Amino acid sequence: MKQLKYPLIFFLLIPFSLLSQEFNYWGNGVGSRSTMLAGAITSNISDNSAIFYNPGGLSDITNSSLSVSSYGYYYGALNIKNGAGTNFDLKSHHISTQPQIVSFVKKVPKLPISLTFASLNRHSTYINTDYRNTMMYDVIPQIPGDELYVGSYTYTNRIKESWFGFGYGKKIKNNLGLGFSVFGTFREQEMLMTKSADVYLPDSDTTALEIISNTFQQDNMIYRNAGILFVIGATWKYDKFRFGVNITTPRINIKFLANSYLKRNYYLNNPYNEFYGTPVKASYWENKVKSVFKSPLTVDLGIEYPLDTATFIYGKLSFFAPVKKYKILIPGEATDIDIPNGVPDIGSFTNMVLANRFVINIASSISHKVSEKFEFLLGFKTDFNYLNKKSIDVNKEFYPGRTFWNLYHLTGGLVWRWEKFDLSLGGSYTFGIKGNIKQYVNLTSPTVDNNLYGVRDYSAKAKFNQASLFLGFTYFFSRM
Repeated sequence: MKQLKYPLIFFLLIPFSLLSQEFNYWGNGVGSRSTMLAGAITSNISDNSAIFYNPGGLSDITNSSLSVSSYGYYYGALNIKNGAGTNFDLKSHHISTQPQIVSFVKKVPKLPISLTFASLNRHSTYINTDYRNTMMYDVIPQIPGDELYVGSYTYTNRIKESWFGFGYGKKIKNNLGLGFSVFGTFREQEMLMTKSADVYLPDSDTTALEIISNTFQQDNMIYRNAGILFVIGATWKYDKFRFGVNITTPRINIKFLANSYLKRNYYLNNPYNEFYGTPVKASYWENKVKSVFKSPLTVDLGIEYPLDTATFIYGKLSFFAPVKKYKILIPGEATDIDIPNGVPDIGSFTNMVLANRFVINIASSISHKVSEKFEFLLGFKTDFNYLNKKSIDVNKEFYPGRTFWNLYHLTGGLVWRWEKFDLSLGGSYTFGIKGNIKQYVNLTSPTVDNNLYGVRDYSAKAKFNQASLFLGFTYFFSRM
């Protein structure tokens, strides 16, 4: 078994990214057993993931241990119908694996306290989608007949947020435990959006092509931010019930670790438009841009009740406070880009903002011990999108993402307990649907009056599906 243990741990530590969404709080779980219970364990959590879900549960830990959990494998699929035009769908597919938590907990001998250290993967997003359309179309009315039109759109967004923390829990009374955690956070995001449209006039013998109008736009952001936050938790047992409360503070930004980058290139040659027929060229880039990222005050309330000696049900209610609109990037003074106001669908790339609406998420789960060695788990949780689009002016401001719909998670699995370690194996299914979305670009019916693109409508519809496999391994140095 010793020969198996170290290759297994090495495999679980391989870092990859999920095809998740950009503005959801509960995309990633922490710890395989906790994830299989949909995170509904605020009231009774006595393993290493207590450092995140409720450090008050650390007071119930009786054994020092090392724990590693991972998304062993997963497949994610995003399909935005009509996202690039009528019958032009934007799709993103991804297969990979990633870690959830690596943690060590120390039970202090002869004292009612436990100490733990952990590294968490709190958010991972990878979206990569593109579409290219080539067709004969009458883009320019001043020229008889159809022209050759080539339009394209590409969007890539990769987000990773890691937490590194220390936790402490103490038993105050037999039925009361208190604890706290402190985390350092580091968030990275790289977003790239490119769209272009070229109009060609075929030669009479169609053997040569002459470009007569074209446009190109590329926006690139590399964003980094570091911060500190605190978690305070308590567990309380009363009769058959167990209760828990967990409070996570807003993030305190560490300014000297912020180092971001912005770049925009824009070109328009559209001589057939009377308002901006003169070619427009504009570019902007800035390095070492100050960055800000705000997370909300969060309050989790949990409850556990035993149906019998082997079956337990859990519930969790989480409140996420709103965050008022703020600039996530603060460029230097010379940030104006000389693009005429009449050019449609440009927006202000340098004015990058974010706003969070008030969100309530719920989770519920059930566990059943088949024997001393086997435990089955099932769970469900909501994951409502927090982006407050109503407070953001998309004509003057820019927010760092494109996905803004609700997700729902179904979870389940098995824990297998041996003398010195636990093995966890489970899975989850995540889904979300959103209709009446404004198209990201319209490559169907381009016109000279709309920057060589079609007018975007609200016919797009998004469907998101993801299936994941969880793997977990906990080694106990001495098990009671």
